[in-house]
This record gives sequence, structure tokens and C-alpha cells, in this order.
Amino acid sequence: MKVSDVVDRIKKRINDLTGTGYPATLVIDYLNDAINYVSARMVTVNHPLLLRKLTIADGSTVPD
Repeated sequence: MKVSDVVDRIKKRINDLTGTGYPATLVIDYLNDAINYVSARMVTVNHPLLLRKLTIADGSTVPD
């Protein structure tokens, strides 16, 4: 799904079909804030989707 599709869905949901209420850039900023919040929350509670075990040894390369 494209970002523009998500923005369109949100605008429909909040009855802003004419685009007079919130510019797309503001909606995208709010979406990014929400993604960051949910990700941080999932890390805080050790959600298994965001955790993995990694065994390293001397000379191993560390992933980015």
C-alpha cells in the first residue's frame, strides 16, 4: 500500500475529502509519529516480533 493510499483513507475517515482540514504532509508526520510510538512500545515490552538473539564472537561483523 502506498502512503498516498493511506492518507486518502485517513482523509475519508475524518471527513476531509476536500483537503481543507489537514495537508498530506501533516498526516504523514502523524503517521510517522504513530509508527515510532508503537515501535518503541513494542521494544519496551520485549515484543517477540522486534527481538532476536544474536551470537557474536571475536572477529564477527555486527549487522547495522
